[in-house]
Order: sequence, then C-alpha cells, then structure tokens
Amino acid sequence: PASQSPAQRHPSPARPSEQDVYDRRRKRLESEAVQREAQILEFQRQHWQEM
Repeated sequence: PASQSPAQRHPSPARPSEQDVYDRRRKRLESEAVQREAQILEFQRQHWQEM
C-alpha cells in the first residue's frame, strides 16, 4: 500500500530497488517532456501570432 514508507517495503532502504530508481527516472523524464512540449507549443503560438 502507498501508506507504507519505503523503509518498510525494502529491507535496505539505503539501496532502493532498481524498479524504484527506474520509476523515479521515468517520472522525471515524463514531466520534463511535458514541460518542454508546452514550451514548444507556446513558442509556436506566439510565432504564428507575429506573422
């Protein structure tokens, strides 16, 4: 369950599992991609308004 802390899930919390590391990296990459896409769309919108 989500209520459990990572220390309770893993016997050695100092070394998170590869799945945790992968999930965290994937979430960060996804959020960065979303932000970048929003910036590109905003840039395109402003660019077309100027023409």
